[in-house]
Order: sequence, then C-alpha cells, then structure tokens
Amino acid sequence: MKTKLAPIVAVLIALLAGSCGYKVSGRYNGLPENIRSIAVPVFDNRTPKFELEQVLTAAVKRELAERSNRQIVSDKETADAVLTGTILSYSTTPIGIKSENVGTSFSIMLVVDVSFYEHKTGKVLYANPQFVIREEYALSNQTKDFYLEEGPAIERASRSFAASLVPTILESF
Repeated sequence: MKTKLAPIVAVLIALLAGSCGYKVSGRYNGLPENIRSIAVPVFDNRTPKFELEQVLTAAVKRELAERSNRQIVSDKETADAVLTGTILSYSTTPIGIKSENVGTSFSIMLVVDVSFYEHKTGKVLYANPQFVIREEYALSNQTKDFYLEEGPAIERASRSFAASLVPTILESF
C-alpha cells in the first residue's frame, strides 16, 4: 500500500511546489502591460567629470536588459516609457590620510535626478530627484595611480546605481 501512494504524493508535491509563485530567473515583469519598450537616452551630465554620463547610462541599460523582458531602446520617440537621468553632482573626498597629509582612500559621491514616465501620457511612474550613489577606493602608494583607481570605482558605483535603481522601478507596480 505504501508503494502505491508514493507516486501520487510525489505528483502532488511537484504540483504544489510548481505553483508557489517563485521565480528562478532574475527577470521581473512588474511593469504595466502597455509598456513594451523603454527608452534610456544618454543621461545629462552637469558635472565636469568627462564621460560619466556614458558609464551610468550603459550600466542602467545593461541592468534593465537583464532584469526585464522589455525592449531597451535609445530613441524616446519610439518607446512606451522613458527613463531619464541628470547627473547633478560628482565629488571625490579623501577619507583616509597618511602622515604627509596625502589621501590614501577616497569616497566618490554622485547625485542623480532620475525620472521614469510613460511617453504618450507623460505620467510619472517613478521619480527621485536626489538619487545618491557612493563608492570607496584606495589609492596605491604611487601618486600617478590616482586616476587609475578612480575609473574602476566609477564603474562599480555605476553598477551599484543600476542594481538599485532598476529593481526599484520594476517593483514599484
């Protein structure tokens, strides 16, 4: 009798486990159905930091492509929704100092004004006028390496920004 029930119990467990609602992939489809494409134009950079807008925009596009099933486009005229960003400030501050008053570690801080809206209606779906990103990096003993260390820190900050922003937008619905 025990062997006759085992297959039935196994099937019931499989059915119940399969209908629990958990997702295996990292994709989330929480956006309204009418949004099939998202435009991410290059962010506006109001800082003197060269090409910062390119790095942040690329990170956001990559994260959106990985986490949603929507088409990501550059032209906002062809999109159902638009995600814009304006980099308001960029600063590098020493947080560790050697005895010679030379910085050994630094903190990067970016402030970005972000807006996500429906293209046709202009309805704002998400906005954060002061999205703050921070990243730290250590300076090597060679002064010339200051900018070599800063670049990877900006890349990490951009990935962190995108990894925080995109799920917030996708899960707001």
